Amino acid sequence: MDHIITRNELEDNILEAFKDIHGNGGYILVHGIGGCGKTVAVCQALQRFVEKHPEKFRHSIRWISIEKYGNTSEILFVFDDLWTEEYLQYFKFTSKAIITSRKHSDYMKSWHKHIIKASDHFTKDEAVNLLHSYQSHLSIKDFYENEYVTEIINDCKGLPLAIALIGGMQIQTRKGWSNVLSRIQRSDADSLPYYQFNLHEMFSLSVTELSESYKPLFQKLGVFMKDNIPIDVISNLWQLDEDYSGKILRDFNARSLLTISYIKTNSQRHRMACVLHDLLVNYLRQPPADSPFESGELYWKELNKEFIDRTYLVYCENWHKYDDNGYFCKHLVEHAIYADNAEIIRQIAIDIEWIDIHLKASQSISGPLSDMETCLEFLKDKCQICFFPFDNKFAILLYFRKYRSKEYKETASLNEIYSLLQRHGNYLQLDSFDFIQLLLFFTSDENRLYNKALTIASQRSRHSRCFYVVVRYTENRQISPWNQSIRTSTTLSDPIPKCSSFFNFMVVSSTENHTLHPKVLLTKMNEPESTLICSLEKVRVTGLGISKNGSHLAYCYVRVLRDKCTPKVRFATNFYC
Repeated sequence: MDHIITRNELEDNILEAFKDIHGNGGYILVHGIGGCGKTVAVCQALQRFVEKHPEKFRHSIRWISIEKYGNTSEILFVFDDLWTEEYLQYFKFTSKAIITSRKHSDYMKSWHKHIIKASDHFTKDEAVNLLHSYQSHLSIKDFYENEYVTEIINDCKGLPLAIALIGGMQIQTRKGWSNVLSRIQRSDADSLPYYQFNLHEMFSLSVTELSESYKPLFQKLGVFMKDNIPIDVISNLWQLDEDYSGKILRDFNARSLLTISYIKTNSQRHRMACVLHDLLVNYLRQPPADSPFESGELYWKELNKEFIDRTYLVYCENWHKYDDNGYFCKHLVEHAIYADNAEIIRQIAIDIEWIDIHLKASQSISGPLSDMETCLEFLKDKCQICFFPFDNKFAILLYFRKYRSKEYKETASLNEIYSLLQRHGNYLQLDSFDFIQLLLFFTSDENRLYNKALTIASQRSRHSRCFYVVVRYTENRQISPWNQSIRTSTTLSDPIPKCSSFFNFMVVSSTENHTLHPKVLLTKMNEPESTLICSLEKVRVTGLGISKNGSHLAYCYVRVLRDKCTPKVRFATNFYC
């Protein structure tokens, strides 16, 4: 049963604004504090409109891929819970949208045709009706006449999230109501900004009401990022089968501790998932009272270690059986970084089957490239910290040869994979995004990556209906200028080089961008040496550009002060070739 109360005034305001932008275009901003019901109100308002005017919607309400539609003017986009106002510039592709956010700066308001403030509290009638929906077998009169209920609604300021949590406890005794009231009124508990009561105490009380077997399971959900969490990842973390995990999640949903949803996997199956409110996630990342960890940082690190042990180390043994669930590929590197496990990071970063699955899930190279950059930065920091538990120099040398040399080799391997994907990623087949085939095309048979890819390709060909292509050349082949490679950037910190048209082919690139003295270079097709355009001081090049005919070059950069980049981006003047 869904425990949703219609907030007529807020929904009416959204509907009136939507009727305007539906015909004329524009953006609607619905803002308010976390937990005040912005998302629910938008969903209900749109549902009312669609039910009343089905002929005005050519497309059903569903998650869609933008690239499937040539004209976005007919589509309404809802961007839920916008945290960073700079993202607004990326919404220009659509002519009409509804945006929910906790922010409402002047800059954000300037983008929107309609500004709607979501009330931070329920009216008493709305709060009582929601509490009654959890125990509909009781008389609603009992809730109106209960002095504790009235005082609780007043003390928690009628916040919808708090009222839902209280309703989920299904309290029936005076002692139970009294306990809730006393917890809300505690003055010694930490309170959150913008909330005039102890919301964390409400979270704590809701968790305390769980059974002893369910409580630790719910606490473990704090490890997940703020996203749809698929049931297969949860069941692996809990070490339970999916049917029993689903039963537990439905119990948590009935208590308003989370919301159940259903997501479509790559195999087109619908699979149960859940979403936790971000305020509740923040609470779960603090160590419980009986935890051996004193700080939230150590507890959070331990949660992520357990997640890696029970998910990645299970999946990596059976990649051929893995069906992307929309979460694992997207967030695995984040979890490994938070676990502070360099060994696992190296294992993930050079796992070409993992990269292959990540590319297929992302349907682009930007996600995997970004994760590789994150891994490289993490490993670079780790390699700079060397603690040797020996006094003897010879023992230190043996230790370095055995362990540290392996680390540097693995980091070098990641560099190689990153460079290969960055250079040749555009050649990935759009229908498959098969990284194994890319390795077979662009690495030599003497390269260990090639041999790994060939082994995987052979296994896949035997166990499924697929084939891979291996290209062979004669020994005396001649390389034409068109097939020659131009070497440009020297480090991963350099931005992607840009090139002019083929008829006057030139490449603009940067080098030594990891230092405080980067250089901008120009390379021409038939000239082996690059031309130095300019040398820079105390900056980091962040972007490059070249006109189609190669007559104009440009670059942008950030200034570096004490090894830290200032946030302001400056653009260089045009150069002439």
